[in-house]
Amino acid sequence: MSPRRAGLAALLTASLVGCAASPEEEGVTVFAAASLDGAITEIAQMWEEEDGRTVSLSFGGSTTLVDQMAEGAPADVLVTADSHTMERAVASGLAEDPMPLATNTLVVALAAENPGRFGDAVAALTGDRLVVCAPDVPCGRATLTLLESAGIAIRPVSEEQSVADVRGKVASGEANAGVVYRTDATVAGLDVLEIPGAAELPVTSFAAAVPGSSPGAAFVEFLGSEAARSVLEVAGFGTP
Repeated sequence: MSPRRAGLAALLTASLVGCAASPEEEGVTVFAAASLDGAITEIAQMWEEEDGRTVSLSFGGSTTLVDQMAEGAPADVLVTADSHTMERAVASGLAEDPMPLATNTLVVALAAENPGRFGDAVAALTGDRLVVCAPDVPCGRATLTLLESAGIAIRPVSEEQSVADVRGKVASGEANAGVVYRTDATVAGLDVLEIPGAAELPVTSFAAAVPGSSPGAAFVEFLGSEAARSVLEVAGFGTP
């Protein structure tokens, strides 16, 4: 190779190396359950300020998010609303080393001014225009477990794919009542009724990195920090 060509090759190599992203510049993509949207958003902002890397957030039903990842959607971190969905992700090789993140409890959320005139949770659960989560998603599985334990039979008018959808129907007045996580009712400013036995059956959310993602592992570690725990507690979540 001539000295001129050798010089150009060296310059090109140096240029390519200079263009490569450093670890500090790598962003992180987080797929998280809709029930944790407010807290995860705030924690992500803290991470960006402290770490310098950007966070891309995608919220939805836990089952839907895992389905998207299985179909090839790129992600570094998965946060699910329950253990069952996380176990499925781990078994499929989509996540590893899950960490218990927070606990939540189910309540009955009421539409504005309580149009059904329900005096307690049992009345609301057995009354008209009740909405719940579908049984194949975390909030639906938790609802079934709780109501079976309490011996309460329900006939909902619809079964939604995420707790955010249930919350939305109650908040809009489309439903008289809905079974949601306590934190969802708080965020929407909805009045609630306590479901018998709910405090003894909390639902635990989990966080895990995608195998091979160093930014993902770092973000999950941050989720376990005191700063992140404080955000979760202020949002109404319990400690696992």
